[in-house]
Amino acid sequence: MRKVGDGMKRQIVLMTVFIFSIFIITGCGMGLNWGGKERSARELIQRDNIKIVEREQINYFARFQDENNRGTSPNEGETEGKNRIVYLTFDDGPTENTQGILSILKDFNAKATFFVNGRESDFAKKIYQQIVLNGHALGNHTYSHQYEIIYSDLSNFKADFYELQALLKETTGVEPKYFRFPGGSNSTRAHQHGGEQILWEIRSFLDNNGYVFFDWNVDSRDSAVQNQSKEVIIQETLAQVKGKNQAIVIFHDGPNKESTVEALPAILDQLAKWGYSFKTLSKDAPKQHFQL
Repeated sequence: MRKVGDGMKRQIVLMTVFIFSIFIITGCGMGLNWGGKERSARELIQRDNIKIVEREQINYFARFQDENNRGTSPNEGETEGKNRIVYLTFDDGPTENTQGILSILKDFNAKATFFVNGRESDFAKKIYQQIVLNGHALGNHTYSHQYEIIYSDLSNFKADFYELQALLKETTGVEPKYFRFPGGSNSTRAHQHGGEQILWEIRSFLDNNGYVFFDWNVDSRDSAVQNQSKEVIIQETLAQVKGKNQAIVIFHDGPNKESTVEALPAILDQLAKWGYSFKTLSKDAPKQHFQL
């Protein structure tokens, strides 16, 4: 019995040495820089001993890097031969940030839709006019953007809505047919003030009077925090648009949204390389509506 026990011990020792040797070789091969050349992300994701989550993260960043280097979409096969469109939308203007955005859009020959609020300064009126003169679309985002007013009851909403309609018609000659709910058409803030009922009532009012509301299917995350970094805005927008044939992107051009202006050129440049065109919302655009 003692001899058998010694044999087992020798096997255990040999197995331990073998496993340790494999670990050393694998560790070097995986680019831990123990004197060897670091492996690329694409080589890493092929190894079975990488966790699924880690593999997905490596794959995401490898693809994102490749796209930027090649200037082509990773999902090109999915939309090949189709008309790729991005509908750029900006909420909460006009402000000085709107002025910067208009200049960038002109440089890229890109069109957008501006869901504006009510401001009656000379500067604001000039921006309303510039939006229209530059071939962009005006949309109603309520005059006040005050949740406690517009979502308290339908009569308050209608008064606020029509106040902005009148201002825009007087200033630009255009009476917008497109609307965006502050906070989106299933806003939690609306639920707090008027419940789900007010949202149904507003939807019915818009539909019965020939107005179309638009939510979005790409969130730039420029309002997720007060001062979002331009890097996050760029990465979030590109990551969510890629692979979509038609994307409605929400940005904000209100006060303190300078990083949105800073991020826009890189976003437009990359999307153009991926083959997207930039159009205003219209009756032919996808009716992106959040469910209640």
